[in-house]
Amino acid sequence: MLNNAKVDGYELKLTNTDMKKYLFIALALLGMASCAKDDLNAGNKPHHNGEVEESYIAINLMAADVDSRAQDTTNPKDGGYEDGTDAERAVKRAYFFFFDENGSPFNLLGAPATAPGGTKNYLQLNITPMQKEGGEDVNVSDISQAVLVLQTYKGIHPKQVVAVLNWTPDDRAYTLADLQNIVEENSLGNDANGYVMSNSVYLNGENIMVATPIAEGNIKTTADDAKAAPVEIYVERTAAKVVVTTTAADNRFEVATESEFTPVDDVARKVYVELLGWELYNEFDKTNIIKSIENWDVNVLGLTWNDSPYFRSYWAETMNVRTTNDTFAWSYATANGLPTEYGYKVAADASYAAGTYAYCGENTLDWTTNDVRTKVILKGRLVEQDGEGYKTLELARWYGNEYAGEDDLKTAVANSLAYTVFYDNPAYDSNNPESPKYLSITPDHIQVVHGETIGKAAYEVGFQLTNAAQGLTWYKYSSAGGHQIFGDSGVAGDNAIKTNAHLATVEPAVLYESGDTYYIVDIEHLGKDKNKTAYYGVVRNHVYQIDIQSIKGYGSPGYSGFAHVVEKPEYPKDDDKESYVAARINVLSWKVVKQGVNIEQ
Repeated sequence: MLNNAKVDGYELKLTNTDMKKYLFIALALLGMASCAKDDLNAGNKPHHNGEVEESYIAINLMAADVDSRAQDTTNPKDGGYEDGTDAERAVKRAYFFFFDENGSPFNLLGAPATAPGGTKNYLQLNITPMQKEGGEDVNVSDISQAVLVLQTYKGIHPKQVVAVLNWTPDDRAYTLADLQNIVEENSLGNDANGYVMSNSVYLNGENIMVATPIAEGNIKTTADDAKAAPVEIYVERTAAKVVVTTTAADNRFEVATESEFTPVDDVARKVYVELLGWELYNEFDKTNIIKSIENWDVNVLGLTWNDSPYFRSYWAETMNVRTTNDTFAWSYATANGLPTEYGYKVAADASYAAGTYAYCGENTLDWTTNDVRTKVILKGRLVEQDGEGYKTLELARWYGNEYAGEDDLKTAVANSLAYTVFYDNPAYDSNNPESPKYLSITPDHIQVVHGETIGKAAYEVGFQLTNAAQGLTWYKYSSAGGHQIFGDSGVAGDNAIKTNAHLATVEPAVLYESGDTYYIVDIEHLGKDKNKTAYYGVVRNHVYQIDIQSIKGYGSPGYSGFAHVVEKPEYPKDDDKESYVAARINVLSWKVVKQGVNIEQ
């Protein structure tokens, strides 16, 4: 367990005022039982003779990432536990929300506070007295035996408490349901403002534990007695964390041997991919302040998801609506033909160097649909050896053949059309029998276009006439019909339109312009069976360590000829050279999920 530093002598006072006023109100409400659940002071109904008592509650905050729990050694993805970084454990603000047994507010007012009858049911803990020399931030484990002093009507006490850290509530009373439903703009937090934490939610028997119970034995008549029987509140971060690592030298993997890649120029090459960076796709940038869970069937989930002895669970319900709409455009922010923005770095190890990790919200959406899973998109460049170093390899594939770049690809396409697509010879001389009336299409007439512009896949390219070639007159040749003009010669532009429509039917190709490529890694959770729900997913307070171990195949190309924004990354579907990543995912707690990835197709 974590070592808890004591904060002695710090007290928050909760006092009662206007006793006669609230006694009158409370007595009047005794006859309105049907409205009790809606009354913000439903948990504060005094059954007393007006006598006021002073009582004390001591609070210990416990981080749910302690490292003393058992690791599932049968699960290679269970990486055990680790403490968060200093920034991830820092407490900038701490609020305690009090409720009755039904989750209605136990209202307070001010600091010191008065109860019952206030307008809010939370207190803010003053962090300043707990700071270390030099103003160093308070750590979760530093908030130990912080004494809250309650002056209430005799025998009237709150029954439940929720801690929310590094988040600021409105000036109002919150029901427990209110807190559960809140999604704030910056609910994940950051290094500067702290990472939002709240009660760890888990199943205890048949009861979902959201708030921490306050027993009568926790309420004492002296501060020292309260410290001997503290309320322990386990908190967890609302964010999940992802880090991508590899031990490959210069992040470079051999993806094809010379025997595997010998393009039509007959120059055999070894192909390597250099990983330039990564980004998240389908990530949530928000989540609920308090975790939402159900009593899941372990057989369906494929995961022992609840761990009540340690006050936590390993699965969650995701918000129904995503809060961001991704576009996948990294390949198209270019300077001098090369991408300039690669997102996060691929790290040598999981020491969380700057720029090597990212945070996101929970995503446990329909695991059977890969389109909704949170993914890591690896960004890479295909290269070949060049003396002592490496140089960019721009390659293409079409009809099962491989070509060393765009020019070779256009030559192959033009050669395939040379006997069926012709244009008027501008130098045709009818008096010269050696002068042909029609000439075959050439590579100079063809431009490569992004596949989506002509109804192909986002990772494919198609073919159209260049702007200059659209000024020529084009014909389709067949042995039966001879040279027949495309389109209606009487309609301006129809010839070019119909010729382009014909070129759009040509089998699409893949082209790794400037060597750009990407690989997709679905983030795995702790489930071991791919047919069960919890095999994929991202859950709060977990670290997903994705270690890239090998890569095979060329990946999905990013063609940037039209500065085209792709709405979503796609898996390559080429049957000849499928890509896959071999990665080991390790999940820590911060529960770490380790994933070793070998990329193949």
